[in-house]
Amino acid sequence: MEYFSQVFEKLATWWFDLNFTPIQKRALLAMSAIVVVVSIFIVLRGNTEEVTAPAVIVEQVQAPQIFVDVTGAVNTPGVYTLTASSRVIDAITVPDTRI
Repeated sequence: MEYFSQVFEKLATWWFDLNFTPIQKRALLAMSAIVVVVSIFIVLRGNTEEVTAPAVIVEQVQAPQIFVDVTGAVNTPGVYTLTASSRVIDAITVPDTRI
């Protein structure tokens, strides 16, 4: 309880040490009261709407394809279509992706 009395005493000292006229002090007090009342109203009113998450749209993304031209000393030279994560050996060993 002593803590609150010290806080009240500091607040009273601050209030009386303000270099405002009595009318300015009343106006400051009125504006502070309005701000507190409006804040309490906003907090108590709250948001009663139910928040729903937006629908999740699943999209299938195909892996990008690349075209590889295999030439030289290979059994089946030609242009092949492979996925972007393929390696050179895939172009040489998989002849069924030929264009």
